Amino acid sequence: MDHKQAVIYKGPFREVVDDDGHRLRRGRREAVCEKTFRILGGPAYSGHFQPVEPREPVASQDAKEFDRPGAEPRDPRETKGTGYHVTSDPDPCCENGGCC
Repeated sequence: MDHKQAVIYKGPFREVVDDDGHRLRRGRREAVCEKTFRILGGPAYSGHFQPVEPREPVASQDAKEFDRPGAEPRDPRETKGTGYHVTSDPDPCCENGGCC
C-alpha cells in the first residue's frame, strides 16, 4: 500500500537492489510501499537508510495500491503536501546581523 513514504539510501555503494527488485540509488528520495518502508526503516538497516514519513500520515483505509514496480524518486511534494511552503530567514550569529 502507498502511504506516501520514502527512504533515502545513505551509501556506501552507488545503488543497491533489495530482494523485491527495488533499485535504491544513493542520496535519492525513493518511493516505497509500506512493507519495504518498515523493513528498510527498521533497526537492521538504520545506518544505511533514512526513512521519510509524510508530513500528514495516510490512514490505512485511504492508502492506494502501490503502483510503482521498482523504487522511483518520490517528489518531496508527495511527502510534504502540495500546499506546504516554509521559508525561514537565517538567524544572525551576532547583533546587527553581522558575522563575528
